[in-house]
Amino acid sequence: MGQNLLNQAHTIDEKAAYEHLAKMRWPNGLRCIRCQGEKIYTLNLSASSRVVLKCAKCRKQFSARVGTIFEDSKIPLTKWFIAFQLMVSSKKGMSAHQLHR
Repeated sequence: MGQNLLNQAHTIDEKAAYEHLAKMRWPNGLRCIRCQGEKIYTLNLSASSRVVLKCAKCRKQFSARVGTIFEDSKIPLTKWFIAFQLMVSSKKGMSAHQLHR
């Protein structure tokens, strides 16, 4: 039997989903999206669960979502990854109505 891909960590836990997105975006390690600097800091935001990164070279803040289709989305990454998995695993594709259900 094949494994159930919908039970993977990045489809259940939002933090794991963010880490999965970051790993896909930067497979060779974190880099600044503006200047390609390699020295990156993680900012501690006590009132938020968001991950905010800051480049030591250009001093700009960014995250793994910036510059992607997820940037302005209010939908959690876990739901995005579930939707992608359902769409690619369906033989004949999936309508928006089926995805909604």
